[in-house]
Amino acid sequence: MKDHIFTQFLLVLIVGFFFSNVFCAETGTLRLFGWEASDNVSDTTTWKSNSLVKDQYSEGLVSAIRDLGPDVASWVVGYFKTSTTPYSELYRYGRLIKTVGWPHGTYFGTDWSSYSKLWFDVKSSDDTAIIELHLEDNMTPYPYALKRSYRIPAGTWVTCEYNLDSADALHLFNPSNVVSIAVLVKKIGNNTKLYIDNFRLAPATGVTPDYMLIADATPWPQLPEPPDNNGGTTRPTPLIPLSVPRDTSTLADNEPVKTIVGTTASWNDAMKHDYRSINAYDNTRLEIITGNPPLSFRASADACDTWRNADLRAPGVTDDLGTGTYTRFASASTSCRKQGTTAYESEVLCAYMLQCSGQPSPSDLWFRRFTFDGTNWTMGPKIVMDKDIRYCPTPKIVRSANGRIWAAWDHFTRYNNETVAAKFSDDNGLTWQHGGNNGKINGATCTGMVYTDIADYGNDGAAIAWYHISQTKAVYFSYFQQPVFDAMYTDYLAQNPSDKTPWDRFTTGSAWTAPVALPKGTDLKSMVGTPSGKIYIAVEIADAVLEWDGANFTTSLDGVSGMLTRIKNTNNLMLFTVIGDTSIEYRTFNGSIWGSATQIAIEASKIKTLCVPRVSPVNFVPIAWSYTTDPYNIRTFRVKVPEEIKGIDTTPVTANEMGTIVDKGVVLKVSPNPFNPVATLEIKGKMENTGWQLRVIDMNGKIVDDLTSQLARSSNFIQYRVTWDASNHPSGIYLVRLSSGGEKTITRRVILLK
Repeated sequence: MKDHIFTQFLLVLIVGFFFSNVFCAETGTLRLFGWEASDNVSDTTTWKSNSLVKDQYSEGLVSAIRDLGPDVASWVVGYFKTSTTPYSELYRYGRLIKTVGWPHGTYFGTDWSSYSKLWFDVKSSDDTAIIELHLEDNMTPYPYALKRSYRIPAGTWVTCEYNLDSADALHLFNPSNVVSIAVLVKKIGNNTKLYIDNFRLAPATGVTPDYMLIADATPWPQLPEPPDNNGGTTRPTPLIPLSVPRDTSTLADNEPVKTIVGTTASWNDAMKHDYRSINAYDNTRLEIITGNPPLSFRASADACDTWRNADLRAPGVTDDLGTGTYTRFASASTSCRKQGTTAYESEVLCAYMLQCSGQPSPSDLWFRRFTFDGTNWTMGPKIVMDKDIRYCPTPKIVRSANGRIWAAWDHFTRYNNETVAAKFSDDNGLTWQHGGNNGKINGATCTGMVYTDIADYGNDGAAIAWYHISQTKAVYFSYFQQPVFDAMYTDYLAQNPSDKTPWDRFTTGSAWTAPVALPKGTDLKSMVGTPSGKIYIAVEIADAVLEWDGANFTTSLDGVSGMLTRIKNTNNLMLFTVIGDTSIEYRTFNGSIWGSATQIAIEASKIKTLCVPRVSPVNFVPIAWSYTTDPYNIRTFRVKVPEEIKGIDTTPVTANEMGTIVDKGVVLKVSPNPFNPVATLEIKGKMENTGWQLRVIDMNGKIVDDLTSQLARSSNFIQYRVTWDASNHPSGIYLVRLSSGGEKTITRRVILLK
């Protein structure tokens, strides 16, 4: 009996000792996770991406397995998202484990700052394998996720080590705010199974793992320096407008609606997401981008009668719609997932995504720029704007008068929520910069989908509006503060080079103002800015157009919403509204008073997407729309701008390579151009009228300098050299206008660049 009791007691001790050890990591380490029942996982846990097994484990009774099957020979998993990576590899496929946001915090915790190393155990059954571990904190910008690579030998458990301290010392990682972990299979042999188990944290010294230790000591990737912003400044260079003659004559009253005819129903909604993708250089030369599918550019040289591809010097793609050619610039065969395009008179800016990733896996946001030389459109290179895009945001893009390009989008974070992000480019889209906090606007976070829009205003202003589709019932607004950005950037440059925090991680502050809720509206429709510095936002529920004067919002128009456009060289607006799903009407705004509604088109079926430029030509507004009866077709229409709000065409009649303007025997030349702060105006020719005036006008139409007194002459043939000192004027675009009492006017556009 005593022997039996002793045997039972010994068995209890053995079993107790066994279970107390199999569930414990090495003394001095902190166990995080190991697929045991106490870890609250099962075969239905969606984020683990493996099967659970009980025949292999490095601790406890369970591990996870990745069984690649008997038919895979030297299986190689592609890297993260590239332009040629299949969709199946976008989600960090070949993974042994991935966590992000809520699952990560629940199972692994987020504060690892008390420990120096992360350990986890791996076993490769029959052949050598190569795996990678990726860690992200709240600010790690992809593709600079801190990854380590390990070569796993066959047939034995090994412990992989990730040195947290070494990354933290270089300001590349914050171990107190870990939000994502992914272990990926990069290469594996035939018939091989991979097992993974026992994540734990270890101190810097004093503890030895139970299995052979494998570490990756290669140097950490260094985050890139921000763009140099034109030689160390934080100001862009204004885009010099074309001096190519254009036809801006008044359109006929019986302007017809025209159709880009499609032949395939796969388009479904040909203008989907394309709200700003049409514009025109003049009455005959127009351009349009459509995105579904594929993302394509078309140009017309005959007032929308026919369309062609972007660059006639390159082979075009035969249009599968049977109407000419187009330039397909996103993907060879698939439609674009999301895009935001803004077409201007001589350039088109497009931000787009080819694929949508899952929350733990980033994908790319691309940029393309098309430019017009007066005859041909040319497509620029494909540029990655951001590589840390998660899920499917809809970007918006705009260019400010000072030359800066802005892009904004709804950004899905690693905490399973959304915020608003923005970047800018001062070199026509070749490099991109953010305004602090890695581009995110502080205070814009929500738990629902976000719809954004962006507008430029004045010479260099940018503002963003957005609303939360499934959460709050309000539209929010924020604008960029250049002085705040300048101060942050100055502090960044003043760092000790030997102990420097990368710009992408330098500050959690933002140069964007704290969001404010608009006084009206729960949905956002459109927004535009004016040269005078005002912003107009069209909201829905309740419908209204709101005006922001730089400080406060007031209601400019009540009971109506729609797509806003600004008439070039003015502060005048037009608002286009779809009424009853089938008709389109517009209202005009002269800067103070809105006009009554004018109907311009009636469709037989529901209008799906209405496309209107942000800035329209001086004499007409090109619009486009898709509709349900033939969703693969696109309607186009040139809406004549009423005389009372028309803009002023400042393009010269003739221009030579020296920038000299010639009109009926009178020559006006401005040099240098751009200038700072003094420009020389050379005027010569036969001037029979004695009422000539020489004035400088800003883009609001205000006379800022009158130089007429310098036009003294003794005969009809004159030759003057007039100087204009613009020391007291801000940088921007100005019009030098030589006029003769209304009989003759010569205008030269000049750029003051301080």
